[in-house]
This record gives sequence, structure tokens and C-alpha cells, in this order.
Amino acid sequence: LYAGRSLAPMRLQYKDYAVWQRSFQEKEGYQKQEAYWLKRLEGELPVLELPADKPRLAVRSFAGGSVSCTLDAETASGLHRIARDHG
Repeated sequence: LYAGRSLAPMRLQYKDYAVWQRSFQEKEGYQKQEAYWLKRLEGELPVLELPADKPRLAVRSFAGGSVSCTLDAETASGLHRIARDHG
């Protein structure tokens, strides 16, 4: 799109999906699935405690890091060519 090209017309619109979803929800199979999951998930849900490699900071930070590496001349020139070809 940035290069001035246009998208092909969409075959389906969101309203088509919404109509399909509504008709699917009215079927018996969906209602059985919904009842199963509502029963399965009723009550208090446990807090998910996943192991982490380090504790979470008290204040959120978006500070990043950097990783250095050395590329051989052939790889570096290939990357420059790809970047140039694709703008």
C-alpha cells in the first residue's frame, strides 16, 4: 500500500462473519459447548503463577538492551542488498 498498490476487493465483509457467528451460536452443539465451559469455569479462578527468570519490576519500564555480533563481509553485504531492494 505504501508503494501505491491497492488491495483486492474483499469477498466477505465483517457483517457476513457476524451473521455466520450468530447462526452458529443458535445451534445445539454450540449451546452444549457453552454450557460445558460455563460450568467448568464457574467459581473463583486460580491466579496463574508462572515461573520467571527474574522478578518483575515494581515500576514498568520499556528500557531495552542491545546485542552485538560480528558478521562476515558476505553476510553483511547480503543484508545491505536485501535492505536496499526492499526499501
